[in-house]
Amino acid sequence: MKPRSRPSAGDYQYVDEAAVDAELKCLICTRPFQVAASLQSCGHVFCQTCITTWISQQNSCPVCRRIISPGEIKPITARNFINMLDNILVYCLHCNVTNIRRGDMGSHLQKCSMVVISCSAADIKCPWKGPRKEMSKHLSLCIFQQIHPLIETLQTEAKSKANVCNQLRERIDAMDKKLQEQSRFIRAFMNNGRPMSDYCIALSPDHCKIMKHAGGAQNQSTNRLFCSVCRSNVSSGSISLHHCDGGCICQSCIKKYCSDLTTIQALPRQQTMYELRPRLDASSMNRQLSRARNGLRSARRTQNVAISESVSLLNVPQTTHRYE
Repeated sequence: MKPRSRPSAGDYQYVDEAAVDAELKCLICTRPFQVAASLQSCGHVFCQTCITTWISQQNSCPVCRRIISPGEIKPITARNFINMLDNILVYCLHCNVTNIRRGDMGSHLQKCSMVVISCSAADIKCPWKGPRKEMSKHLSLCIFQQIHPLIETLQTEAKSKANVCNQLRERIDAMDKKLQEQSRFIRAFMNNGRPMSDYCIALSPDHCKIMKHAGGAQNQSTNRLFCSVCRSNVSSGSISLHHCDGGCICQSCIKKYCSDLTTIQALPRQQTMYELRPRLDASSMNRQLSRARNGLRSARRTQNVAISESVSLLNVPQTTHRYE
């Protein structure tokens, strides 16, 4: 049940308004100040609401006719002045209790038996409104109040499930990104049907384009080497995989995408032996890609279960996208 805000003119009436000091009355509405505000240029005091409305229609002080602007309106915060306003006696229009200090009216409204309030289960759509004194009777019959603890529990669980779903979604996004990068690496490694390796298949260094670079051709601006994955310019000494007819992958990409595989040596600048050293082949790369895909599917299944549980707890139609 939400507390009432500042008392309004509809909550109380003055016991003897005529006896209120004229210095405590607004010169526009002629009633005691609600929230007093003064004009900096001339010092005249009005209700803040009254003078704000006045300035929206006219740009002069209603007393001295001095030109004013909205920026000149400043609330009065002097303690003595506010105390005088708070000490004015009023009576409650709800229960007719009289001689209440205006400054205490807010506290009175919090316990007034005749003030109209909403049901404590209004947050779950209970439509009841009535006098505070009838609240106990209503709560004994209110079905919304009876299920309120259950609804709160379900809402708490739903928030927890939502947090889990968000965490899973972040993990899936990260795995999606990693899978895309690994797929790009696989495509570069397969090299349009000419899989790369860490050894030369050419009969001699002269027949290997990469070895020609190792022999000095890398200095030619028209014959530079680029990593097929990251597209950065690489020297022959930083190449880990290549195909003699063209295409290479640098050491940095191997460390990034193949950290769980056997370390691959950099291509020697002058390679003289053509022994088979198949440390990385297409089948091992496919196994790594398969593991990544299986991990992604597992994370997506976990997310779908969490989303389904969260939605079923709230008993609403499921519209969340499911990953397959």
